[in-house]
This record gives sequence, structure tokens and C-alpha cells, in this order.
Amino acid sequence: MLLGNTRQFWPPFCRWLEGRCRRTVKGHATNGWQLSEQHPVDAYVQHVLETALARSYIPRRNSSISGSSSSTTFGVVDIRYAHEMEKGRLLPIQTVAHAAGLGYYMKSVGLCTHPIYGPWIALRAVDRRNAVLFDGMDDTAELDVWHAHLPCPFSAAQQDELADLLRRILDRQRPGAPPAFAGALEAHGTTTPAIKCTVDAVVDALLGQSTVDGEETRAWIAEVCRRGGLVTQHGPSPRIDWLLLRVRAASMLSIGAEHRYMADQAAYHYGKQLQLLEQIVTEQKQQQQQQQQ
Repeated sequence: MLLGNTRQFWPPFCRWLEGRCRRTVKGHATNGWQLSEQHPVDAYVQHVLETALARSYIPRRNSSISGSSSSTTFGVVDIRYAHEMEKGRLLPIQTVAHAAGLGYYMKSVGLCTHPIYGPWIALRAVDRRNAVLFDGMDDTAELDVWHAHLPCPFSAAQQDELADLLRRILDRQRPGAPPAFAGALEAHGTTTPAIKCTVDAVVDALLGQSTVDGEETRAWIAEVCRRGGLVTQHGPSPRIDWLLLRVRAASMLSIGAEHRYMADQAAYHYGKQLQLLEQIVTEQKQQQQQQQQ
């Protein structure tokens, strides 16, 4: 069993965060909230799955759940999480997703796309209970052997465009390579203290008119960059390129905005800043206080 999520992951995750924060104090005034988790998404995923197992009384391998027996084979859960990096636990989860028929894994650009949600999915864990199929599978496996009837959703021209985009991304990220958006930043004025101007310059320079579906998408990308700290006065983060690759793939597949990650969700995914999550909790708390008044 393969476990993942769409954009619907974000609201309950943000609610869960409130119980993982402690109030910070500066002088005699509260100064926001601070997370106690260093890897909150991974912790939340594990919490949800472990809670579900405990409530359903399904024994997990090496579990201490009452009534479990690690010696039984039927019904014993052996979960491997996508965030586990230890030797013997690392899982080629995109290959597994392709083998399971969940989505097409285009290895040449590292994208796994779902028929409905496109690239806006995250793969979290695999229950390997009696999963002989996945024994010995790695990322070098021939995907057609595992799921031959799963069609590639991209045309040959689209595959070439994505591959070319990936090449340009890798070229831009080579040490010493000049940023492709340097001219646009200079045109907007790099000395301005207005971070909005810099964000808009980067978005304009990297996207181009042919790679987005209108102003709404451009505004969403700019919001992701702002909230995620992906553009600072020191320059843009290389992670923006990977965000734009995902956006372009979704555009090719005509995946609507209703399936796209929420702005804060994408901002954290690509920015990985705990400050953003702490800010979200603070905003939620402030909203709750206003509603109670």
C-alpha cells in the first residue's frame, strides 16, 4: 500500500502544528510561537499513520501495540517512510508509485504525475506488508516491467521541452554560472529595498510569457517566493527553478489551480523555513482571538 497526499494535506497539518508550538516571550510581551519539531512534516506524517494503526489495532512490525505479534505474517504492517535515509530503509518511492499505477514517473526529469492531480502530489510512505513485489526494487528498475500499461501523459514535444528546461536549470546551478535573470534584476533596480520588486523581477525573467497560464499563476508563484523566502536581497534561491519545472508540467497537463498546492504549502516545500510555519501558527492564533472577541 502506497500512501501520499494532495493539497488537502495542508489545512489539518497547520492545525496540528498548534500543538507543537510553544509561546515565546520577549520582555513582558508574547512574541509569537516557536516549533518544537525540526522536521514537522515528517513528524506529522508518522503521527497520523501510527495513530491510524493504533486505532485499527493493526500490529506493526516491532510495534508495542497491545495484542500485536511480530511473528505473524498476515496483517503485520512494515511501514517505510519516504523521509527515511538510513541504509536498508531508503525507498525509491517514485518508482514504487509508477509500479503501483498511482502516477507516471518520468525519470529523465524526476517527476511523478497523477492522472488527476498532475505533479501536485507528495509520496509519503509504503506499507510493505507481504509486499514481495517491491523486494529488490530500486530507482534503476525498468519501469515498463513493473507497470507496462501506464501511459506517459506528456507528448514527445513536451518531454523534450521539460528535458531542455531541466538542462537549463542544471546549467544555471553550476558553480560560477551567471544567473539568467541578472538583466531583469538590474532593470528593476537591485538596490531597491522593496523585496516585492525583486520577486517580480525574478518571476518575469524566469517564466516568460509561454510558461504560465495567466496572471493568476504568476501571482501565485510570486506569493510562494515571498512567503517561502525564495528571493532575498542577496538573490533568488535555486529552488525556484524546481518549482517552475513543476508548474510547467502541470500547465502541460492542463491541471487546474484547484489541484495546485496552496501557496504556503509550496512555500514551505521549496523554502523549508520553520519561520514560515511559526508565522502560520501565530496568524491562526491571532485569528482565533479575533473571533472570540
